[in-house]
Amino acid sequence: MDWGWTVGAIVGGMVVVFMLTAYAAKPLKWMWLGILYTAVGAVALYLANWIGGQWGFHLPINPVTAFVTGVLGWPGLLCLVVIKVWVVGL
Repeated sequence: MDWGWTVGAIVGGMVVVFMLTAYAAKPLKWMWLGILYTAVGAVALYLANWIGGQWGFHLPINPVTAFVTGVLGWPGLLCLVVIKVWVVGL
């Protein structure tokens, strides 16, 4: 067995893995934050629907509304409520 090629392949593979890890760390962090904000937004929308359900008010829970609510927080939720009431109607 030729150890030169084996060692070269292992070292080359490690270099490629390190390069991909360095370049992939930041986008993975942003993806993780996006997923986290979307989950928090979905919980906030669920609570808003639970409270608004007493008056027959409902906001759809989908990835877009959950992401808007998660990233913008309470102002985003308020904007979704205003859009629902003003543009779409109850």
